[in-house]
Amino acid sequence: MSVEDTDRVDFITQKEHGIVKLIITDHLSWGDAEHLYLLQEKINTYLTFIETGQIAEHTAAATRVEIEVVMLHEPDADGREFLMHAGEVCGRAGYPFSFKVQKDA
Repeated sequence: MSVEDTDRVDFITQKEHGIVKLIITDHLSWGDAEHLYLLQEKINTYLTFIETGQIAEHTAAATRVEIEVVMLHEPDADGREFLMHAGEVCGRAGYPFSFKVQKDA
């Protein structure tokens, strides 16, 4: 699964102390409005997954839920601005948000 599958959660990891991390995998290049749209839809799907309680069907009791975007490409200026804004929105909803670039090995 990937950012293009906007109606699905890519990966769920259960960390110690009840922390659950939901991971979005993003292999797309930046510089395209469609990419930002797909990422926005994917983040909205993750927030809905959490807020509707669907997450409880897939994990043990969570004390905290985090969202992380793992990207193949370094974001451009618009991408960085979008990611910072997404982090603010998720943070206000109570869900820490992070992103990182991870090149293929």
